[in-house]
Amino acid sequence: MDLYFLDNTVLADKAQHIQTILENSSLTASQKWQVLTKEILNPNITFTLHLKLYQLCYQNESFKPMWFPDEKVSQNYYLAQWMKRLNIDTVADFHRYSIEQAKAFWQQAIDDLAIEFTQPANCVFDYSLFPYTPTWLPNARFNIANSCVNVDNTILNKPAILYHKHIKEKITIETLSYKELDTLSTRIAQSLITHYKIKPQSKIAIVMPMNIEAVAMYIAIIKLGSTVVSIADSFSINEICTRLKISNCQLVFTQDFIERNDKALALYQKITETEVASIICLKTHSSYTRLHLRPQDIDFESLLNLPIALKSDFNSYMQSAQTPINVLFSSGTTGTPKAIIWEQSTALKAATDAKLYMNTNTSDIWAWPTNLGWMMGPWLIFATFINRATLALFDGVPTSLDFIRFVEKAKVTKLGVIPSIVNAWRNQNLLEKINWQHIQLFATTGEASNPEDMLYLSMKAGYKPIIEYCGGTEIGGAYISSTLLQPNVPSCFSTPCFGIELKLLNTQQEILNDEGLIQGEAALSSCALGLSNRLLNANNNAIYYEKMPYYHNVPLRRHGDLLLRLENGYYRSLGRADNTMNLGGIKTSSAEIEQVLLQLDNVYELAAIAVSDENEGISKLVIYVVTKQDCAAQLNLKIKCRAYSRRDLILCLKSVTLC
Repeated sequence: MDLYFLDNTVLADKAQHIQTILENSSLTASQKWQVLTKEILNPNITFTLHLKLYQLCYQNESFKPMWFPDEKVSQNYYLAQWMKRLNIDTVADFHRYSIEQAKAFWQQAIDDLAIEFTQPANCVFDYSLFPYTPTWLPNARFNIANSCVNVDNTILNKPAILYHKHIKEKITIETLSYKELDTLSTRIAQSLITHYKIKPQSKIAIVMPMNIEAVAMYIAIIKLGSTVVSIADSFSINEICTRLKISNCQLVFTQDFIERNDKALALYQKITETEVASIICLKTHSSYTRLHLRPQDIDFESLLNLPIALKSDFNSYMQSAQTPINVLFSSGTTGTPKAIIWEQSTALKAATDAKLYMNTNTSDIWAWPTNLGWMMGPWLIFATFINRATLALFDGVPTSLDFIRFVEKAKVTKLGVIPSIVNAWRNQNLLEKINWQHIQLFATTGEASNPEDMLYLSMKAGYKPIIEYCGGTEIGGAYISSTLLQPNVPSCFSTPCFGIELKLLNTQQEILNDEGLIQGEAALSSCALGLSNRLLNANNNAIYYEKMPYYHNVPLRRHGDLLLRLENGYYRSLGRADNTMNLGGIKTSSAEIEQVLLQLDNVYELAAIAVSDENEGISKLVIYVVTKQDCAAQLNLKIKCRAYSRRDLILCLKSVTLC
């Protein structure tokens, strides 16, 4: 075997050893790769060499794992211990158990979260209220915010949140303990009751980056028995206004400015243009002194300093598992966003997923660049705090060197990403400048990933697993995932999520056989914690169940992802089966994009398509434009297309083709 590419590299003196490993006929391809990663390769060796050796190991193989579970270590994982108690040996058998013994499975999953109930449930679920999805924990009374921040005395001072501060161009790590987070959120809740007369089921919007104040606001609103309306701060004025009107929300938490790439973007001013009734504004920027609030608005610090009607003890509002706690928005396949309701039970799905697939525990420090306007923001709050881990928050650009260094300095153990971010890190060579060996695993969601990028990411932490995690806002988590008990293959899912049956449909909406290599649209069984059963502005049953094939006398639930099921039972994402696009983790549709860009002068017709490559994974948006007349200034039109997409859809167009 000619290993010429090792000449004049740091591996030149190990070429003979490498050749011996690769030519050892007694080793399987997977075993050869394991030996190389343990004895030869390390993060300081250029990725090009890692990739070539990976390709040589698996050149004649279809199954190409990059990481393998350590049997001794994995015995301590939550999932492994549960399987051991049931005397179940394989993940596939455990999945079968979770379907056939659904009540026992979900009861144990919820019991293991140690939720604080003031009144226990009659049973884990029944079908009394909705035709297709269960009613979870009937008659139970609790407040999920209590299960996030009410901790025992042994961990009162444990960091609930780590966050960064810039001091003279240096990153310092500050902490907020569980006790401090509980105290701050309670103070916010008391102030809202006293000065805004907030009552249970009131709707309060949060439109700001995910910082410590936003997290405390989120928990405070839920303590009151009210509903958070989550809106991404990056949305345009029109998009924010649309979401406020759909939710009938008149009170907004926001902040003065957002600092991005040394620029201060006026967020408060943008929110005032929506004409919302009242705003509570957080001061974050020195320019705040020049910012004049409207008479009906107040700054966050003043809110906390106003006198409140103190009670001896503040009691969170107790409510059922079906009570709404959060309204989140998903574009779907039309220009009107769906207002998806998260209930208290949805939070249990997030916390359970974090334990089952990512082994989240009290020693973890979780970071995931996200926002409360996207589902992974609320997901991360529940996944972290209910499992008594620590949340690491970075208020800045995740593709920057500052974020990379923050992850290193905070000693993050579990890091969530979207594939576009990893691709940017790789293109900028940012991970060459740090040591991420402390990271135990990565998780990725939002869009189809690129196998090479995922191999690169794993390598930079010393070959750690990457949990591919795919679901949606209307699922409260994932329907398909990787686990820590199965070999990890770049850009592949190893199992449908426990408690969920996954079926693939052909173009005639017929259920395909589960065996062998098949491709189809994902459809789900309905007996799963977290699935939405109502929408604020649409008919949930019509959107997700209408005209769907029946399975076990109940219609399957429409999801819309296009999947390839491999012969070994793993899955790969092929994007969307409908005209919805996932672009950098943002779900939109061709209709939405076309509607915005048709406003441009000199455009006769245009078409928006997402171009994806099975190997590259990440979808790229291409706009085909037909002009009304000869267009000499094509470059100017391309620039305008990009500007409109950023203004109205927060998208960055990868390509614009004019014809």
